[in-house]
Amino acid sequence: MNAHRALLSLAVLLTACDAIPEDTKFVQARYQGYYSQPCPAWLKSPVSGRMYCSSPHKRYDTTPAYVAAKPVVNEDAFAGFEAKTADEQKALLIAEGEKVYTNNCVACHQANGTGSGTSFPPLVASPAVTDAAAETQVATILKGLSGKEIGGVMYTGAMTPFGGLSDSQIASVATYERNSWGNDAGVVLPALVADVRKR
Repeated sequence: MNAHRALLSLAVLLTACDAIPEDTKFVQARYQGYYSQPCPAWLKSPVSGRMYCSSPHKRYDTTPAYVAAKPVVNEDAFAGFEAKTADEQKALLIAEGEKVYTNNCVACHQANGTGSGTSFPPLVASPAVTDAAAETQVATILKGLSGKEIGGVMYTGAMTPFGGLSDSQIASVATYERNSWGNDAGVVLPALVADVRKR
């Protein structure tokens, strides 16, 4: 097995992909023609399930591996959500949000919310996370983001859109981020996520 194939196999293991895509010659030829190098690693989109080549701008062996896992949010826990007290809603959102964060966000933004160098921004004290109006945070989770300058730093990583998550899941992870690592910015309700999703 050549080194390139071994690295692809490793990338497949790290990204929870079942196998290297069967028909890679066409994609590899176009990728190599555009970037003047072979595809360094195959990744799997958590939303579409499609395989794609990783970015050539940084070594993937020093970049956190994204493990595509299904969030283990208990949607039944949200039954009667509106009837719960504000404190009960907040506690539920934070508890379920930690699960979503662990399964979808931790590889890039880290368990402590500090981000990854100039690839992915920190969530600690981030205006996008701590702003009283949570629309920017929710829209970023829903639609993704790339090439954003924050605090004078240009972040090169592209955030995957997570529009495939439910309104409850997005409200949960947003609330978790807003109330972790010293952040204290209140809750995001599923109704707000539904509203931002329509825009």
